[in-house]
Amino acid sequence: MKCDELSDAELVERVRTDPPYFECLILLFESRLRRYVLRLTGYSSSEIDDVLQESFILIYKNLNGYDSSLKLQSWVFRIVHNKSIDCLRKRHQTIRSLEDMPIEDIDSKEISDFLSGVTGEDFVFAKEKMQFVVSALDAFSEEAKEIFILRFWEGRDYKEISDILKKPIGTVSAILHRSKTEIVKEFRKRGLKNDE
Repeated sequence: MKCDELSDAELVERVRTDPPYFECLILLFESRLRRYVLRLTGYSSSEIDDVLQESFILIYKNLNGYDSSLKLQSWVFRIVHNKSIDCLRKRHQTIRSLEDMPIEDIDSKEISDFLSGVTGEDFVFAKEKMQFVVSALDAFSEEAKEIFILRFWEGRDYKEISDILKKPIGTVSAILHRSKTEIVKEFRKRGLKNDE
């Protein structure tokens, strides 16, 4: 099997006609999905295995409903995201605290660029400022945290976030903008200056 040479549409068609090709889909996404579920839920390795197993069963069962207008990755992430949220709700839990996630996994340049867009100032982050940003994000809604995890920990663009969360791009953009404005306001209120 030459999995990496197949386009999304070809891979889906192969899996539909030759089920052993589903292994290609698993190999293609498993490590990224494992990391995403960990970031979203904070679950142990065996709990993540359970979420992924249930998710891959759903993916296989629903492959005929795959919307080829979406990236396969976005469609797969949506199913895993929804399964993760379902598991959290069943346990009466919420999305993992962002403060529990390694700061090293965040692209500080991306966050700096993101915040600079609102103020026109150049924000360069030292570790304690990045920790402040993460702490501030933790006070936001579950919806905003989901978007931040996908954007800054998973590196997804607005379109992919929109597809994964089934929210209009304008909503994703508005939530990010409101969050950005609040973080910058909090920076100023606390007298934190950008690094020179």
